Amino acid sequence: MPQQSINALDRRVFSSQNDRIGNAVSVSTEQNILVTDIISEGPIQGLVNGTASVFLNNDAIDSNEEAVYTNHVTEITVSSGSKTATVTKNGQDFTPTIGDEGTRFALLYGVTDTKVKITSVAPPTSIGDVWLANVTRLSGTSFDSSFATDVQTLKASNGKRLFNFRTAGGVELYGISVFDVNTSNQTAKCMYGAYGGTLWANSDVTTDASNPVENTLTSDIFLEIDSIGTDSVILKNNSPISGTFKFLITAPDYFSTTRTGLYNGKNNNKYNKSGVRFNPGTLEQEALTTLEGVGSSSTSLSIQNAALEKFVPANENYTTITASGSQAALIDEVKFIINYPQGCYLQVDRSGSVYSAGVAYHIEMSLNDGSGYGAFKTVDPPAAVSSFMFDSDDDGTTDTPVWTTIERRKSAFSQEIKINLEALQPFSGFKFRISRLTKHATDDYTQEGRFGTPAYGGGGIGASLRSEEGSASDQASGGEEKHVSGIYTSVLSQAIGVIKEKLTFPYTAYANTVFSSKTFQQSPTRAYECFGMKVKVPSNYITREQNDGLNAKYTRNDQDNDADVAVMTSPVLWDGNFRTDKYYTDNPAWVFYDICTNDRYGLGDHLKESDIDKFSLYKVAKYCDELVPDGKGGTEPRFRSNIYLTKSTDAYKILKDFATVFRGILYWSNSEFFASMDEPKEPVYTFSRANVIDGAFDYQSTGSKTRANQIVVSWNNPQNEYKLEPLIIEDRENILKTNTIKSEKAVAFGCTSEGQAIRYGRWKLWTAINQTEIASFKTGINAAFLSPGDIVNIQDETDYQVPFSGRVSACTSSAITIDRDISSHFSGSFDYTICAILPKRTIVLNQDTATIANSGGSTTTFSRGDEVTHATVGGSTIQLLNSNEDTTKRNIVSAVDSSSNSVNLQYVEETLVEERALNTGSISTADGKNTIGLGSAFSVLPTNGDVWAIKETSTSGVPTVASYKQYKILDIKESGKTEYHITAVEHYNTKFDLIEQDFSLATPDVLYQRESATVEVPKPINLRVLRTPMDTSPGEELTLEWDPPVVQSTDTEVQGAFTEYEHLGEFEIQHSFGEESGLLSGTKIPRDARSVPFTNVPQGPQILGVTTISNTGRRSAQALFNITVDDIFEGNHERIGGIVKGGYSTRDIDKPINTGSQKGTVKFSGTSYVAAPLTSIQSAKANTSADADTYALSCTALANAAYPAGAIAYLFMDFSALDASAPNANALKLITRKVDSTTFGSTIDYWYDITKYVANTSSIWSTVTTGASVTQGSSQVIGSGFAALEVPQVVIIGSSFAGKIAHVVSDTLMYLDRPWTAASASSQTLQKQELDIDFQDDFLMSSVSYDSSGSGTYRLGGGAGALSYLQITPDLEAATRTVVTTSNIPLLSYQANNTQTTSYDNIQLTISALGYENPEINVTGSGFTQVNASADGTTSFTAAATNGVLIKTVQSNNSAIAYDETPIDFTIKVREALDPDNTNKQTTITHSIGKVREGAAGAASALVYLYKNSASAPDSPTSSFPVVTVALSGTGGGTITLPTATLIAEGWHKTPQATSAGEKIWVIAATGNSTESTDTIPYNEWSSPVQFSSADAINSSTIEIFKRSSSGGGASTKPIGDTTYTFANGSISFANANGWSTTAPGLDASNPYLYKRTAAAIGTGTTDVIPDSEWSAAVIVSQPGPAGADGQDGQNGQPGGAGSNGLRAVQGYLYYEKQTTPGTAPSAPVEKTYVFSSGDINGGSGATEVLGLSETSAVDKWTNEPRTQDPTSTNIHYTVRYSGTETSAGASSLEVTYSNIVRFTNFTGVVSFNSGTGRFRSAGSDVYDTTTIDGGSITTGILLGGTGSSPNISGAAITNSNGTGTAFTTAGSYFNLGTGTIATPSFRVSATDAAFSGSITAAAGNIAGWVIDGDKLSKTTTGTGGGTIELNASTNQIVIKDGATPRVVIGKLS
Repeated sequence: MPQQSINALDRRVFSSQNDRIGNAVSVSTEQNILVTDIISEGPIQGLVNGTASVFLNNDAIDSNEEAVYTNHVTEITVSSGSKTATVTKNGQDFTPTIGDEGTRFALLYGVTDTKVKITSVAPPTSIGDVWLANVTRLSGTSFDSSFATDVQTLKASNGKRLFNFRTAGGVELYGISVFDVNTSNQTAKCMYGAYGGTLWANSDVTTDASNPVENTLTSDIFLEIDSIGTDSVILKNNSPISGTFKFLITAPDYFSTTRTGLYNGKNNNKYNKSGVRFNPGTLEQEALTTLEGVGSSSTSLSIQNAALEKFVPANENYTTITASGSQAALIDEVKFIINYPQGCYLQVDRSGSVYSAGVAYHIEMSLNDGSGYGAFKTVDPPAAVSSFMFDSDDDGTTDTPVWTTIERRKSAFSQEIKINLEALQPFSGFKFRISRLTKHATDDYTQEGRFGTPAYGGGGIGASLRSEEGSASDQASGGEEKHVSGIYTSVLSQAIGVIKEKLTFPYTAYANTVFSSKTFQQSPTRAYECFGMKVKVPSNYITREQNDGLNAKYTRNDQDNDADVAVMTSPVLWDGNFRTDKYYTDNPAWVFYDICTNDRYGLGDHLKESDIDKFSLYKVAKYCDELVPDGKGGTEPRFRSNIYLTKSTDAYKILKDFATVFRGILYWSNSEFFASMDEPKEPVYTFSRANVIDGAFDYQSTGSKTRANQIVVSWNNPQNEYKLEPLIIEDRENILKTNTIKSEKAVAFGCTSEGQAIRYGRWKLWTAINQTEIASFKTGINAAFLSPGDIVNIQDETDYQVPFSGRVSACTSSAITIDRDISSHFSGSFDYTICAILPKRTIVLNQDTATIANSGGSTTTFSRGDEVTHATVGGSTIQLLNSNEDTTKRNIVSAVDSSSNSVNLQYVEETLVEERALNTGSISTADGKNTIGLGSAFSVLPTNGDVWAIKETSTSGVPTVASYKQYKILDIKESGKTEYHITAVEHYNTKFDLIEQDFSLATPDVLYQRESATVEVPKPINLRVLRTPMDTSPGEELTLEWDPPVVQSTDTEVQGAFTEYEHLGEFEIQHSFGEESGLLSGTKIPRDARSVPFTNVPQGPQILGVTTISNTGRRSAQALFNITVDDIFEGNHERIGGIVKGGYSTRDIDKPINTGSQKGTVKFSGTSYVAAPLTSIQSAKANTSADADTYALSCTALANAAYPAGAIAYLFMDFSALDASAPNANALKLITRKVDSTTFGSTIDYWYDITKYVANTSSIWSTVTTGASVTQGSSQVIGSGFAALEVPQVVIIGSSFAGKIAHVVSDTLMYLDRPWTAASASSQTLQKQELDIDFQDDFLMSSVSYDSSGSGTYRLGGGAGALSYLQITPDLEAATRTVVTTSNIPLLSYQANNTQTTSYDNIQLTISALGYENPEINVTGSGFTQVNASADGTTSFTAAATNGVLIKTVQSNNSAIAYDETPIDFTIKVREALDPDNTNKQTTITHSIGKVREGAAGAASALVYLYKNSASAPDSPTSSFPVVTVALSGTGGGTITLPTATLIAEGWHKTPQATSAGEKIWVIAATGNSTESTDTIPYNEWSSPVQFSSADAINSSTIEIFKRSSSGGGASTKPIGDTTYTFANGSISFANANGWSTTAPGLDASNPYLYKRTAAAIGTGTTDVIPDSEWSAAVIVSQPGPAGADGQDGQNGQPGGAGSNGLRAVQGYLYYEKQTTPGTAPSAPVEKTYVFSSGDINGGSGATEVLGLSETSAVDKWTNEPRTQDPTSTNIHYTVRYSGTETSAGASSLEVTYSNIVRFTNFTGVVSFNSGTGRFRSAGSDVYDTTTIDGGSITTGILLGGTGSSPNISGAAITNSNGTGTAFTTAGSYFNLGTGTIATPSFRVSATDAAFSGSITAAAGNIAGWVIDGDKLSKTTTGTGGGTIELNASTNQIVIKDGATPRVVIGKLS
């Protein structure tokens, strides 16, 4: 721990290694520093206010709007269906707020509680895997759909559950994922990391269902917050639950909102890059992460080939990292540090524009498990890491997961990659290899990148960047092709293996705090405001923190139930036990008890719990909890203890200091440790000269000069960072009286309350001034029962010679006789009472009054000192005294009055002092003794020798000095045998009210208020960014402005008003602009600053922040402002007054016409042309013929006298109107620019339309509002109609002020680039410039002038001899706008019975709008009637993503989509957002999702397309075009699978490609048509090319035609000639159908075959002509069923026929699970009808009912599919075989017969088959033998097998007579296991011999190569010397041959 963080002399040792500095970047301007601070022993309750309770340099690390709010006292109540939640603060501060950014959630704890058993666990198998536990609910909350969590991330979202798992052993696992929830079986899977999984794996997995191991699964829930009030929370959505819960409020989640730049997703914006992790010191707490994770030791790994260059497979240039040796097995994580020494970005050479570049790496790993390295496997990046799928092998498929970095950084930086290996342990070593998949150096950029988007460079560049540098003609003419430079060189600088220590520091509360060296140049001090130690508290005690933060309660009635304490209102008898768990409390008594008994840090090794009088401590605790005035008009507990012990100290001193908190003294008596308070008490004994040894009292008194009249109390002030502060308490009357100040210092130990400190000081002061007399005396054994703290009476007659004490002589109920005559001392003006010591064990009231229940069932009102015998305890009235001392003490401390308030009773164990009034008017005297009448009888009559004393009281109630006086015993000790010495100080019960009442706290100085450490520094308000773009400098120019922070006024006269924050010191500016913006992020500026300017601000989303810094250096939360910078002057194009000079055009401008009626007109060289701005050539578009002003413009206004002399006129292209459909769009305008420095008091420049100006000079301005309000010195304008205004339009206010718009906040508020200088005004007319200029797309075409000399001449001035500024690009084409739609499920598959094969819950359309700038998409169509999504409204358009892609989900649940012949059609309409009504910019297409059904019409078809870029119509594919394979089902169904590359051949691609200038996209189509899963398409089946882009909407459809035939080979013909298809109605017109039709004809016996052909119709017109060559090959879609074997069904047809009359036969099984009387087989099914269409038997009722194929849910029913068998079930399963043949061909059903019913069992062990279906039987017998299966052994009789027919010999069935192995079979085989005989067609074995049919060839072994053929045995050898030897039994010869020539013949030669 850092030495300065805690000053302790304990067992921890300081180590500088604990101050960790981590820096992952090789070159950095700052370091991230982590400090580990040990807070205290644990467990403690934790941080008071979450991370807002952690302070750096005495400033909270988080603001209330940023900090996690967690408080263990506050509760939240929610109601299902309501957004309003109520916060019960319970006396605590509720401080969270909603800031400028981010989403906050309320996390409600413990909304469900389920007991579960773990049934199995599964360990991880690869990197990224986790442990899985299968669980089953036992009790508690039922599993429902809400239990399923997002297993990808634990990120908060509304309604998301956060699950926690507590094992049976008490181990807590937080944040697990629950999925695969089965609500029927109440099972689920739980997922956790390696650590938790290990715990799961080692836990007791339940195997005994009757005695499961019980674990606990609880859940918390996130609810998104909309706003936060003082005691309420408004939710974003209605709450799904009801109840009252403990809760926290999360820090803002910036990932759920748009946020960039400054913080990189970190949720702290007060101190950048700061944060804290905190552990409260539990026994099983998890290790806190450091900068290096949880580990602190590491080892370097070996690197080979550190330079990361693009991977070339042939070179195998991997970067390899190896870990081996002893430490390798210990590595838990690896880190790769990749340096980019020059940064990572793309830069356009000509313009200098900088874009993001992307780099991709593929990482693989090989493990060594001790037996060697395994194969390399891909390491997938985690979900939180930037990653893409990459096409690594150029096959057009993005199938490789990659690790990426996408940056636009021009300076060096590092990327860190972390890979966790814990789940893969154990291993002995590992290797990684990294291959860079993108380019590593600048290269040719004519190829578009395959990774990310075009802007992600790194090996490719998009067309948008290429086009920036020039036109297509520039490139075609040999212009430079390398337009962009890529800078992204990288090197693997470090590979580190991290070994995690996983140190948890049990019972130690500690924090890891991180901060940046850029923020703190020196290590800041750290402070943590915590709730302290958890300690033992009584079983009936509810701490004030658990209740309402103020009142502790003694009403808890269940030791183990911490349920709603609000309902526990009745006091409960304390049984002397303590609660099972420990809790935080600041009650001094229980803190004291903990320090006494804890054996870890207290005196537990020396004091036992039995050594402490816990009942006296209980009484102290109740006294401490009583509420007293706090000096602020409220109340607070009398004593609270907030103590931080930092060093070891003498135990007795510590205990005495603790006791001072409750004004206590400590003593040891009767083998017990006691604590006694200074509190109001009644006397228990009386001392006088009669019972004091020698009758002597010794008195001492403090001198008047030494008595303190001023107490300086030191206490810890929470308002001043808990610093020790002095507080002066003084007796000013005494100071005046003595004319001196005698000051004394005192420490209020553990005091953080000013009221408590004042009461302590007043107690000290009152005691010093008033309790000045101490009496000492000796007495006998009668005082042995007294203890320190007891109150006694002392009457010493020697002081005033009044003998008002002595001993009793006798006593009756009405009078008392004393041992002397004192009658002369009585006076009628005084009242007298006598007290006597009575030997009595009793209980008296120790408070002023109380009404208490009595034994008679009513109540009695008692006064202080009255004896109380009965009271209410635990809800019943009982006698308080009990023979058991502990019971008596319990009763005393638990007694309550009639109002259920605790009552203060005093236990008198030995003697009782009772007072009675004396009747001094009736005194008799005898023998010198007075007998005096009593006002009432004593409860016990005093006896002879008992001590008495008299109190003399004036009529005003004041005792005289002669009366007995109360003293408090300070010390009592045995001074001799039966002799005790007592020291006591005078005691006054009135003291306590005096010190606790009637005081108030000091009033703060309102003029010079001290900055409070507990009040947040407010942040600046009203941030705004004023944009002042300049066309002469790069980047954007803007100014950040703000208003100063304010606080609510404390002035009661202006309640609710706000004043400027008086402790403002300075501001700090943060931004994401980079170093080129003119002001470094983090710069501090003076307190009076209200704005800062920025220049060269880069494009894109940016963020700015302003922080208030107080005079003491404390910081506010940052005020944030998000802005998307869109520099309208971006690029280096030459501009005039901001407008680009020149543009692209296919035609130039002709010279002006200077004669005739069209004089002064300027025209293009043709009426049709295409133009584009220089800034965006891809935006090119053709002019509209509807507007003549798009190609001709009159400039005659220049000759008008109103035209300003000297002004330069320009021809202006309003590009947005170029293709407008309106006839008066006026795309061409005549404009000029005015720089006015006189009219408006400051220089302003603006453009206006000359033609409108000369017609009416005021027409160049248009009125926005007449109600504008302006303030002198402010640039703010308030009004209306501002929403349509844009930066930097010029506006004029009134007649003498003008400015440019800098920031539009809303329709009613905006800011200008300059302040209003005149007096504040309202109702001002505000006008804007009429000419609306788009500085990005509009451009100047030429200057134009008029020479008035002569007849007047108009001239153009393009410069450099040109007529215009235009760049003539003849092949420039209007932007191609094309829409491509694909679906992730192109085809839906159905079974023959129309059942959908697979249900899909996420069918999506991916719609790509090509050539659009800002596409908006509308999706409608008839297909929405078949899916669960809804169609868009006709006017409802959705903006596509920045890449022009919109993903539309059309089916979001897994409900089935019914089968019919109608495809699912969607109509997609795309329009340009910038020009939504222009039909020329709209494209409409139809996309279909097809349906394929198996069975009778089992052929599937798919329509596929190919695309090609060409300036003119290309040729169709040639004969050399490859055959294309189309998948018709399964993965990739409906797509081209071969060839795999995107480019097929001859320029045709699978997907549309970006076009170059002059190109169009063309498309061809074809259909795949087959009964198989794929089909091939030859070249001649492709349609003719159709223009796909710059054309009308394309229509496409798949056409199907049908033809029947008598045979399976009879459909080779096609339709003859061309076929015309009409898209509107789907009709077909054949030239010659040749027997084909559009509908399937009916089939009959003579034509049982149905064929289908398909073709693609595609075109932009209403019809398409299909040549006969484009029809696909014919496929059979319906045919007769397979014929039976010849003769098998002869009765129904001729055997051996072609099957046309063949009858279908079926056989199968039905199944039955018997639950009722399972041992008795079920009855056979009554239903016997088999239905061909459904493929099942279905019908009947009752126990013989047969359920259909799709239903297997019932027991005691026959089913077509077997039910799952449960080995633990007593149910028995049966089966029956059915078979049948249809009676007529083509019938819809047939009747079946059933075999015997047998058991059907999945089995283990030994199983015997008896009877059954007849497949096992004795040879030649109908007697069924027994077949036994025992594991791997089968015991049976004969095995028969055959194909096509049963086994037979010469056509006869096998019997015992022919099944002897003496004959070959003619069909099939048999094995007789009993006799050992075998017979097959080629081999047999009988009891006596074996034989083969045919020749036998030995393939290997000792007779290899020998051939036995009948009577001949031979062998032939080959090669040199080869020959044959032959033994021929029929010729009786042995022949040896050379080749084929016999050389030797032996044997019979004739």
